Amino acid sequence: MDELFPSGSLLSGVALPSPRALGRFAVDDGAVLAYQVFGASRAPVVAIAGALGVAPAALAGQIAALSRRYRVVCWDYRGTGASLGEQVPADLTPGRLARDLGAVLDRLAVSQALLVGWGLGVAVAFELVRQRPALPLGLVALCGTAGRPLRAALPLPLAWVGEQLVEQLARHPQLIEHFVGLRTPLPRALLAVLRSLLPSGEQADRELLARGLGGLGAADSGVLLGLLLRQLQHDASDVVPQLACPLLVITGTRDRLTPPAAGRALAAAAPQGEQREVEGGTHFAPLEQPATINRWLLELARRVYPPQP
Repeated sequence: MDELFPSGSLLSGVALPSPRALGRFAVDDGAVLAYQVFGASRAPVVAIAGALGVAPAALAGQIAALSRRYRVVCWDYRGTGASLGEQVPADLTPGRLARDLGAVLDRLAVSQALLVGWGLGVAVAFELVRQRPALPLGLVALCGTAGRPLRAALPLPLAWVGEQLVEQLARHPQLIEHFVGLRTPLPRALLAVLRSLLPSGEQADRELLARGLGGLGAADSGVLLGLLLRQLQHDASDVVPQLACPLLVITGTRDRLTPPAAGRALAAAAPQGEQREVEGGTHFAPLEQPATINRWLLELARRVYPPQP
């Protein structure tokens, strides 16, 4: 159990390991990226793309478990956290975020890695596959989807309405001011989706969640909104059948944003796909049942990085 969740207890407040390296640099369009590297400097690489608005500290349990054997690379999305620059980045699409991750890996001289995406990070990982098909040795889709997210979360008619709204908001951001000011009751289906964002009861490590979301107060709301809108418009379902590496899809049975049925469909579309379910897990399953998820991550890591004799 120590290897799976090094703190030894679900709610014990896992400490984020001390990074072996920190870096900050500007990419081709001027956006600033900050990255962190954990684990041994010459170990095989696991690159983690996190959820929207969540700092790497929220995944301290996963980073601690993986960094014992692997070099773990994390970074803050452009315009957020330590990657917050003087100017708001213009391009906030998952494709651009994937190019950012590619730039971080290039800076570290990494040509191949196991990719782990959570939420928005799943879209980023699939876009990196599109851009660099030979880079991923394996891919973990943790509570996320390759296709349009609203179609995974909502019945198709409601998803279509939501997509039309997203398109309009993306074209006319000023509409947000009016939309946020409305005090009309939300549809039950939408309320159910919003509730699924919250960790289930006392299962989640609240301290980790607080650390992970601690930077939201200082975050640029325009950047977060832009990232969300571009995520909701994203579709990389055409990449999945071309995936040349193992795909592990992890879904929570109580996650209405990416329900198990969506996870099964994603795994079935990949040549080497498999799906596993976290019983009782929500969209915050990594914080709710870290030992289970860490075990699955380590199993896949050993498959793509066989121990040397």
